[in-house]
Amino acid sequence: MKQLVLLDSEEYSTTGFAKEIIENETVVISEVDSFGFVDGKRFIDIEAIEHLTINGEEEQDIKLLFSNNI
Repeated sequence: MKQLVLLDSEEYSTTGFAKEIIENETVVISEVDSFGFVDGKRFIDIEAIEHLTINGEEEQDIKLLFSNNI
């Protein structure tokens, strides 16, 4: 699992773990909030993704919090 941030609009981003890709069109994200707790699932159309960050500083911080909350 890689932690990532997907920006699918200028107004909303999501942080979490990519769980699966459905028919090469949709990414299923297990969202993680800023405190490191799982916050549901999000389905994102791959074509809507404008930017992707994997294991940046913010993501590493949230991943550490997530690991401590398990």
